[in-house]
Amino acid sequence: MDFNETGKRIQDLRKLRFHNRASFAKALQTSDENIKRIESGKGLPSIDLLIKISTLLEASTDYILFGNLMDATDETSTSLIRLQQQLSPAGKKALHNIAHEIYNLEKG
Repeated sequence: MDFNETGKRIQDLRKLRFHNRASFAKALQTSDENIKRIESGKGLPSIDLLIKISTLLEASTDYILFGNLMDATDETSTSLIRLQQQLSPAGKKALHNIAHEIYNLEKG
């Protein structure tokens, strides 16, 4: 596991949802300095903080730590994440179903 890459993934996802690191830290009930340390690759979050980060950023812990699944930093993925965040719960479910159908079609 690359601490720098983990920190960059957290930072990239955080920038999609929060205006700044201070508001993110406040929502996580931790210090801005702790988030800065994590995002700069100088350490990893505790298990409890990782779960909070995962929940708040709506990203799996697997993606946050290892980068598995989709690359949430490319332009198309970023755009989809922003759109998804603005949908109602029913809209999110519909988007998921559509994406699943497209996946099944491409998989053959």
